[in-house]
Amino acid sequence: MYIYAEFKVEIRRGREGRHGHRVTVECEKPDGGRVGPTDAQPLTSSVTRLMPAASAEQRIDLGEELGQCMFPPRVLAAFTETLRGIDDGTGIRVRLLCVDTEMARWPWELVRVAAPSKARSRYLFRDERLSLVRTVIDHRPVDQPKERRKLVILTVDATKVLDEQELEPDFPEQLAHAAPLLRLDLTHPTRRTIDELIDQVADSEDPLDIFHFTGHGRAPRDGQAGALVLYRDQDTGSEHYRGDELAKQLHRAGTSLAFVNACYTDQAAAGDGPGIAQSLTGIVPVVIAIRDAVRDRDAKDFASGC
Repeated sequence: MYIYAEFKVEIRRGREGRHGHRVTVECEKPDGGRVGPTDAQPLTSSVTRLMPAASAEQRIDLGEELGQCMFPPRVLAAFTETLRGIDDGTGIRVRLLCVDTEMARWPWELVRVAAPSKARSRYLFRDERLSLVRTVIDHRPVDQPKERRKLVILTVDATKVLDEQELEPDFPEQLAHAAPLLRLDLTHPTRRTIDELIDQVADSEDPLDIFHFTGHGRAPRDGQAGALVLYRDQDTGSEHYRGDELAKQLHRAGTSLAFVNACYTDQAAAGDGPGIAQSLTGIVPVVIAIRDAVRDRDAKDFASGC
């Protein structure tokens, strides 16, 4: 476990040229020192041309371009200085604020830079001591949680919905023995059964603190919002529960944290609807989601570490 120092990065579109907008960056170091605003070399158009990056080679190219956007020379120098100054038990949490809808969709987790001192990977955020946290601008106020007597958790196990793609549930068993705790488990979730349970919690004295889904996610497409893959209510097969519709229900229940541990739950592309995470953000104070496809074992390991 690491103690994390905060390194804040703010990114926005700068002045417009013939071939796209400049990428303007500023940062704040853990000691309060600031850098910027300063312009990065790549333009917004050069990044969008590389998306989506399907192959490993394409992801490398995109990561290099994103690295130059997030860390222009002055910002990279400040980050390297911070990295060199931390102790062995300390990591760096890069807190990223994108003041632009287009840039908020970019996969900043793929950032690659010339490895500074002590960093062990060119993919910067694969170093276990480095963490990326996105800060979202949203003018909608988040309601304060209701007073509670116990912690209420809803676990939704949709790992067996798709016969050819069965997964392993990732819910920690020790939660059943924690107190005070009310754990509600759905092992054959449909939209109706999820809504019914959320209705019950919304009508009770305690809020739904945590919504934990494990299973399959559908990325946004054809203008439709991203969705969870659930069982059908009346027959075999699957149905989709859109993230924007789920957000309304979780808002009613006063949910504080949503963990949607499934592929493509934090994916949104230009021209399509919002991803699941994008739909929930601003409604639920804390959202944990997965940007791309994830292996079953990795998803389970990630859940156990959260």
